[in-house]
Amino acid sequence: MGLQTVSFETLDPLDQKLLAYAVKSAKESECSRRHVGAVVRVTEDLIVTSGFNGSGCLHGDHCSHKGMEPGTEKPCNGEHAEVMALEASDNLVPPDSILNRYLYVTLFPCIDCCIEILKRRYFRRIFYIEDYGNNLGKDLLLSAGIELIKVIMPGGEIDGLSRID
Repeated sequence: MGLQTVSFETLDPLDQKLLAYAVKSAKESECSRRHVGAVVRVTEDLIVTSGFNGSGCLHGDHCSHKGMEPGTEKPCNGEHAEVMALEASDNLVPPDSILNRYLYVTLFPCIDCCIEILKRRYFRRIFYIEDYGNNLGKDLLLSAGIELIKVIMPGGEIDGLSRID
């Protein structure tokens, strides 16, 4: 439990596939600032949903947040990858179902997304590649007993996906 750092190669093959799918989902992002992908797995039935950020963003290519450091920007009004994946999973499995859930994400969730994760009870683990920039969300999720697993990808960070400035 708690916070761990592991290499991609040491993950279970299914976890590797789903984290790779989150990276692939990030490439679908329409955001001019960040490309983030997320995958939700509901373990018992292996229900998988995915999402990417940027859908519905009112800033377009002229994002007023561009150039700000992670963790200091104003909240984005576009849909976040995690929320897109969570809402898709809600359509398949009720949020209060006792089925365990796992999240795979390219960038650690912002505080608003962490709150959304906690609303859908029974999240057990969150696998992520890059840190968000502050620890508010980590502290909140750890206090709820969710295991956080930072994954070191082969060759380091995922070049250019999460941060585009």
